Amino acid sequence: MNHPLGPLALADLIGLDVCLAIMKVLQDGLDAHKYRPAPLLEKWSPTDSSAGNPAGGSMSTATDIREQVVELAREFAKEKIEPFAAEWDRTSHFPRDVVNELGKLGFLGMCTPEEYDGMALDTVTYLMVLEEISAADAALAVSVGIHNAIPTTMLVKHGTPEQRERWLKPMARGEILAGFALSEPEAGSDAASLRSQATKDGKNWVLTARRRGPRTRARPIS
Repeated sequence: MNHPLGPLALADLIGLDVCLAIMKVLQDGLDAHKYRPAPLLEKWSPTDSSAGNPAGGSMSTATDIREQVVELAREFAKEKIEPFAAEWDRTSHFPRDVVNELGKLGFLGMCTPEEYDGMALDTVTYLMVLEEISAADAALAVSVGIHNAIPTTMLVKHGTPEQRERWLKPMARGEILAGFALSEPEAGSDAASLRSQATKDGKNWVLTARRRGPRTRARPIS
């Protein structure tokens, strides 16, 4: 649900369960998938509450939501990442199944607008989640961070409506893990010094670039 206040501030104002109830009405009444609540939002909502009357007699606030999502990231990292991180490093293994689970939980859509199945989390919450994942495996946190912060935000800010519709939703759900081919021989990882150029040639674009290799490769997640 898009609102000028932002999702966390709106939840803080009227209560998370009320937000979810409104989204459910919009989804069912308009048969519009874009109003489907993200999995993490549903996880935070009290299961025994009704709209306007949360379980325990108190509404979920933005601070509550932040604490809960960070706690979820911490628990997932301790259970699914930390015990295996050293072995992944030794064997050069990429844990595709773990990335898939992160996507299902919403952690690959943290910077994605809600209309594209994302969480639209605030920057502080997003960074706190990355901190928890980094504590378990810094390499995996880099993949999650790049996916959220660079390809996602580029599409949100500069993509066409068709591109955003095509890519942002599967990216937010974790069906695609996106990367950023950054390093050049002359520039290293200084994005402001990149010399790559895309030139229009009729109906096509010609990309002229030299690369040392992407930081993480875009790949489908099965």
